[in-house]
Amino acid sequence: MLKRSHIVALCLFASSGMAVAEPATGRWNTNYGPIDMTARSDGFTGTYAYKGLPAVLAGKLRGDGTYRVVWVQETSEVECLEVKQGSPYWGTARFIFQGNTFNALWNYCDRPLRNQKQFRWTGQLAGL
Repeated sequence: MLKRSHIVALCLFASSGMAVAEPATGRWNTNYGPIDMTARSDGFTGTYAYKGLPAVLAGKLRGDGTYRVVWVQETSEVECLEVKQGSPYWGTARFIFQGNTFNALWNYCDRPLRNQKQFRWTGQLAGL
C-alpha cells in the first residue's frame, strides 16, 4: 500500500514535467516505421529497418526521466566522421515515454537535437 509520502512524491514527479512512463517490450508503430523494442532495467534496445536495411537503437535512462538514445543504420542521408558499432551512419535522440506512446527529438551524428518537424519521432505501442 502506498503511503501518503509516496503519493506526494509521485505527484511532484509527475507534475514536474518529467517522464514517469517506461518503455514496454513489443512492437511500436512510429512515424518512421515499426520498431521492435525490448525493455531493460536501465533502458531499452530496438531493431527497425531503414530503406530495407537493418538498424538498431539503444536507450539509457537519464536522471531526468528521459532516455538518451543512440541509433545506428547501414545507410543514411548524413555520414558521420566518427564510426559507431561499425557504421558511420548514426545519431542520437531523446525519448520520453507517456503511457503507451513516446515522443522524441533526434539528429544525425552528435549534432544538437532539433525541435523541428523533420526531427520529431513519435510512436505508439502496437502490441506484445
